[in-house]
Amino acid sequence: MMSRSNAIAVRGQKNPGSGSLVAALWRCVVFGKSDRFHWFLAERAFLAGRLDVAQWRYRRVRRDAILTGKARLMDDWIRFHNGDYSTGWPRYPGAAFVPPLVPATPPVTMQPFLVADPRQPVELVTHAGMRQWEGAESPVGPLVVWFNFKDSLGGEILASRLVQLLQKRHQGPLILAVAARLVPLVQATFPDCRVIDKAGDLAPFVNECHQFVLARDLLGLLVASDADFAALADARLLVPASATQPKRSSCRQPRIALSWKTTNDRQGVYRNVPVDQLAAVIAGHDVEWHIAQHGDVASDVATLRRLAPQASIFDDTLHPLGDMATFAGELAALDAVVTVDNTLLHLAGGLGLPTLGLLSVPAYWAWPAAGMGSRWYASVRLLRQPRAGDWRGLLSSFDRELKTFVSTPE
Repeated sequence: MMSRSNAIAVRGQKNPGSGSLVAALWRCVVFGKSDRFHWFLAERAFLAGRLDVAQWRYRRVRRDAILTGKARLMDDWIRFHNGDYSTGWPRYPGAAFVPPLVPATPPVTMQPFLVADPRQPVELVTHAGMRQWEGAESPVGPLVVWFNFKDSLGGEILASRLVQLLQKRHQGPLILAVAARLVPLVQATFPDCRVIDKAGDLAPFVNECHQFVLARDLLGLLVASDADFAALADARLLVPASATQPKRSSCRQPRIALSWKTTNDRQGVYRNVPVDQLAAVIAGHDVEWHIAQHGDVASDVATLRRLAPQASIFDDTLHPLGDMATFAGELAALDAVVTVDNTLLHLAGGLGLPTLGLLSVPAYWAWPAAGMGSRWYASVRLLRQPRAGDWRGLLSSFDRELKTFVSTPE
């Protein structure tokens, strides 16, 4: 019996043009299905925490342009997770930046201009005439560190950790272009840098700067080993004095900020802690719980109070939707932070606050594959699900850890 591939070959001999087209279409169908097949199995393995299997499958995705980009991201994710820092920041689809080609000396203009897409700051080249700094030589003049993130304050806080390493290795003025809500906090932390709102008018420094570097790229340029991480783990974000809240020394109970979900719908499916299970834990500790949850969580707070009526729960002391410097000052007035993997985890870690991070399976690429250390933040201890979806197992560890995590203030 003639095989399908042989039948295609025979038809191609009878009608070369038609057969070639049919063969090409058949290859597309077969290879396309193969990529989708590997992607499907890779995603299943990844979400189950079987990263070695997932990585093998992701690397089999090679032909479909969209899936290949996503597969490279996940391969980078797993490699960094496992301690291979050579990849730098994972290659997020849409975040790769190729500087446009422009004349060597574009016309200088003082007209206001904005960057349309923070992940693709082409205007720095086309309007300001800058070139991208790639780390080989010392920067010429003020170097713009462009935080190429879109709606990711946690990512920007994470990347800000690398500015300290950049300052140590390359003496020279820096201009840090960050999200508007982070400007006061970053300015207080780096008082010798100029900090600007990356969504604002960039014309005022058009004539000052000749080079820029993407904040995501700093990881690949500056970090090659655990020793590099050790050099930045103790660095702290500084709260402006005007935002610092006085500590109430008369309080008997430890005061802990609490967050149990992320507003990222896709990641929230596996990162969010079930409120009923969380209530059972917080009810058993003599602690003031201060709600630090972003978004409308009135229903969740009502559930916590109903299921843990003896718990001390405060929902009016922290304001995560306001200015980040003010929010940081409010957090700094407390004793500790407990949170899932969201912006609060990065903010609390950056501030050097005692923090317990509740990690789901799979965990974020930036965290190590195992252990309680976080690489980035010395004050953060990571608690992990024993297996995908097992919040009861994690909360059992949290319950035990909390007994010694903070001591009662005197």
